[in-house]
Amino acid sequence: MEKGLRNISTTSQLLTHLSPYLLMTRRTTTRIICNTLFIIFSYCLCLFDAANVEQ
Repeated sequence: MEKGLRNISTTSQLLTHLSPYLLMTRRTTTRIICNTLFIIFSYCLCLFDAANVEQ
């Protein structure tokens, strides 16, 4: 459980570091792609955490 929480906090830290760059990108397509990738990434992390908790 603790490891999962640590992963989530690391992800949010990554997002805060990346968000200025994501917002700076002029092209909307790039921003949409980055956001989509991040959503997929965080979703995978959640699934991974759930699997860890069950074990």
